[in-house]
Amino acid sequence: MSAMEIAALVLEYLKVVMWPSVVVALALVYRRHLITVLERVRKASGFGASLELADRSLRLAEQSEEIPELAQAEAIADDDEGIANLEGEGAETLMGRMVIAWSRLERAMHDTAVSLELGTGGTRNLGVISSQLRAQGLIGMETERIAKSLQRLRNEIIHHADEVVLTPPVVEGFVETASNIERVIRAAGTVAARAK
Repeated sequence: MSAMEIAALVLEYLKVVMWPSVVVALALVYRRHLITVLERVRKASGFGASLELADRSLRLAEQSEEIPELAQAEAIADDDEGIANLEGEGAETLMGRMVIAWSRLERAMHDTAVSLELGTGGTRNLGVISSQLRAQGLIGMETERIAKSLQRLRNEIIHHADEVVLTPPVVEGFVETASNIERVIRAAGTVAARAK
């Protein structure tokens, strides 16, 4: 092999290795910036399923803070059992925190449905309960919409759990929204019960 052939071979190897090397070098130099960007990823894809979790979860949390019935719910909940305090088995994991928040919300839905005699069917279904509470004038349209959006988000996460990577912002948004909706549903039940 001549010197010219060796030089050509080395040049070809350099061409092949150049771009991956540049990408790796840039990733190392800008790793903190990349981590920040990746934490804000709005869309996670896997096996054909695409979920815009972080954006939806945080948007729901922000919207749930604006629910008109929330102020009334917070006034009524002064003697409540600590809705936002997520303790117990599984609370240390992200999925565990979501499951506990949803479980408490389901308990509030069931208790409210039973106390208002809304019927036995769907007493743990947020969509059904929020529609019934709205029909009775106990919550507004925006609250019902946020409740149903939270239920859809929960269903997507649960039914695609093997494909979803939960991040702290997704979970915090979900837990905050579930806690706010729980307070509103409990307060609606309390107000309706006092009116009887």
